[in-house]
Amino acid sequence: LYTLAYESTVTGEPMNVPPVFDYYADTQTHSQSDYDYLVGDYLLAAPVYNEGSTTRSVYLPYADGVDWYYWPNGNPSSQPSGDRFTGGQTVNVNAPMGTLPLFVRSGAIIPMSAAMQYMNQSQPGWMDIHCWPKGDSEFTLFEDDGETWDYLGGDQAKRRMVSSRTEARWDLTIEAKQGTYNPGARDFYVYCYNPGTSVVQSVTLNNVALTQVSDFNAQAQCWRLMPDGRIGVKVPDTGALTAIRVN
Repeated sequence: LYTLAYESTVTGEPMNVPPVFDYYADTQTHSQSDYDYLVGDYLLAAPVYNEGSTTRSVYLPYADGVDWYYWPNGNPSSQPSGDRFTGGQTVNVNAPMGTLPLFVRSGAIIPMSAAMQYMNQSQPGWMDIHCWPKGDSEFTLFEDDGETWDYLGGDQAKRRMVSSRTEARWDLTIEAKQGTYNPGARDFYVYCYNPGTSVVQSVTLNNVALTQVSDFNAQAQCWRLMPDGRIGVKVPDTGALTAIRVN
């Protein structure tokens, strides 16, 4: 969300927009602006607005090749990816009290760290990068101290993350850090939610094979098949180019 707030100051585009804003070619979105909204490029939120409702009917915008995965409250509705739907249809999903229906667009790259009530409440030693790879997609993470105007003088950090998926492999490239801001020592935990297979031939980091483990605490950089079917890769954030390949 902090990245989206920064992008708003640069482009003028609000963090939250109605679906028609990005999917205007889909005429069905022209009447979907009252209750549903996009959060950046990769999330569609559909809040429950009727008292006592335990389900939510949602129109999923259509774009060529785009799928949507149900991710209520930031958790997949089914393992590992969440229920998958094609765009251009209305779906009815479970949404009991306390549930915010969220849908993730295929190709999504969603970095997340510890929940905080305010900036710099803590400095976690990790960041999760949630991915639903399909085709080519990207996201640029923005970070600064969150408190001063120093970012205007260059004390900021940007990390461009590029995902590319084919039938045979998935590449996630985290480009070298741009800017002088230091987010502190941490590890990246990269998760692929829709691997489509449990057969992984190899995982490499900058063309060097990583060891498969059953526990991320076993090594500083490694990979594992998660119990829920996701592929997880742990790599240290050194600020340098990080090229992950899953074959």
